[in-house]
Amino acid sequence: MTYKLNPAIKKIVSPVVIVFEDGYRSEFSDGKSAASAIFDKHYIVTCIKAINDVVELTITENKGPEINWIGEENISFF
Repeated sequence: MTYKLNPAIKKIVSPVVIVFEDGYRSEFSDGKSAASAIFDKHYIVTCIKAINDVVELTITENKGPEINWIGEENISFF
């Protein structure tokens, strides 16, 4: 399964740098190219910074709640 970032970042016209949790950085010419990037995990933007005409997006993996096959959260009986 593949994932993309929030499509709202395509409105950024400045260069974009995506910073992963492990410190790896990926550079894009603008938000449109960053929004079209494909990832193997579901990431969410946790921080947005503007540094010297470059927008830096810090992303982390979205763990999300565990849900069962009908979309409800799992419950524990113990």
